[in-house]
Amino acid sequence: MKSANISEKDSDKCRMNNINSKKRIILLYTIFTIYIVINAVAIYYHEPWRDEAQTFLLDRDLSIKELVDMMASEGHSCLWHLLSYPFIKMGVGIYIQNIFSLVLCSVAAWLVLFRAPFHIGLRILIVFSSILTYEYPVIARCYALVPLILFLAADMYPSREKHPYQYSLLLALLVQTHLYMLMMAFLMSLFFLVEQFKKGMKENHLLKNLLPLLLPFLSALFLIYEVTPLYQTNSPVTAVQVVMAFYQMMKSVTGDNLFLIARLLCFILVISLLAPLFLKIDKRDKHIFTIMSLSIIFQAYFAAAIYPTNMQRIILIFCILTWGIWILYEPSKSINLSQNHENAIQLNIWTLFRRFLLMELSVFCMFLLVESGNDIRKDLIQPYSNAKNAAAYMNSNCDSDSIVFADYEPAASSLLPYLTDVKTMIDGSNGRTFSFVQWNQPHDLYLSGGEELYDSIVKLIKNGNYNSSVYLVSCNILTKQFMNSKTDFVKVYESEEPAIVLDENYTIYKYEG
Repeated sequence: MKSANISEKDSDKCRMNNINSKKRIILLYTIFTIYIVINAVAIYYHEPWRDEAQTFLLDRDLSIKELVDMMASEGHSCLWHLLSYPFIKMGVGIYIQNIFSLVLCSVAAWLVLFRAPFHIGLRILIVFSSILTYEYPVIARCYALVPLILFLAADMYPSREKHPYQYSLLLALLVQTHLYMLMMAFLMSLFFLVEQFKKGMKENHLLKNLLPLLLPFLSALFLIYEVTPLYQTNSPVTAVQVVMAFYQMMKSVTGDNLFLIARLLCFILVISLLAPLFLKIDKRDKHIFTIMSLSIIFQAYFAAAIYPTNMQRIILIFCILTWGIWILYEPSKSINLSQNHENAIQLNIWTLFRRFLLMELSVFCMFLLVESGNDIRKDLIQPYSNAKNAAAYMNSNCDSDSIVFADYEPAASSLLPYLTDVKTMIDGSNGRTFSFVQWNQPHDLYLSGGEELYDSIVKLIKNGNYNSSVYLVSCNILTKQFMNSKTDFVKVYESEEPAIVLDENYTIYKYEG
């Protein structure tokens, strides 16, 4: 009788667990659906800007070989381009990139919601913060590849030795995302190489265990071919500059009004990342901290030495943190830690730093949640770029014989994906015809604007002896102010609402000289 009662209680408990499990799955899929809807609506109202236009234009106008050769001036590999390349060649519009971004980030969001070991509250914060909302799924750039690859790598980390080829493939893909992730991909590959070497020596199957590492190695060789010559810094970068760059990145998340909080969070994050390296903890966990620390330092170095940072690159830091904390908080790993440490003080300190990192991620995700909400709100109520509207005017008033000059090639290129008859423009500063931005070419006159740029454009028009209509697409405030005082250029169009991207507010002039 007693046994029957116990059995009945176990059965009730099992039934309740099943009900709770179903409710939990329904809740998570509801959150996942809301995530997709929010970002899909944001994409619908989003106007692609020049960085998004650049990917489209390169895919539209270049062959595969030409595309690979162009990557040296783009700063990343062609992996992102290849995803949309066949569709754009078939004539699909620019928004195919945003669809790909949303798909990639949605899979990453699914992994966080259903596979991450965090509390459900933190999982929701990660998904709806800027880590996975708006910046990557809506603004279509190669950064959208990073969260998916990192979160897949974190999920696969405990079974990486059982599935070395799958894990090595993820490392190879990480190499191909962006130069910003190069340090992390190198360190992850290096530590995996050491693990596989030791395993191969122990099992007397060295070649078999090292063979999967050919994937990231070949990927790295291809990247070198793609981006050579690499970026060069103008002057040596000091440690102080790197620290200040890191602080500025963190302050960008908290905002200028909370700079004291930014300093505190920076201090806690640095201590939490570096201190465990001096504790007697498991070697593999030291590897994780080493990868996180050096990868984040590399982000700050990049910002100080090569290219000023923006929110999309700042988010990479929190993708790295999420990856590391995901692995460190894997449940079975925690049990092994407690068994391997006899010293209670060491264990308590180790646990404290893990909690600090979790707290840091949670706090920053709260800031990034507000950030993503504000970004979506702004994109809904004002244009991100005015290129689409300016292009609509040109499609109605220009024909295929019209000559279009631009006072700033990068900003004017945002119109090109939308133009039906005009496929190229002429850079007013040097007379170069372009159908996409060539970043390795100078755009010096844009910076001065005004009379100097005006004289250059007029000279090019007169030397060209054009028989068709001539237009100027102006993005430069100084040029606009100067042109308004001239009678040979008549203003025929001006952007009505100010765009979020400041220099993608356009004024179009028709030459009547």
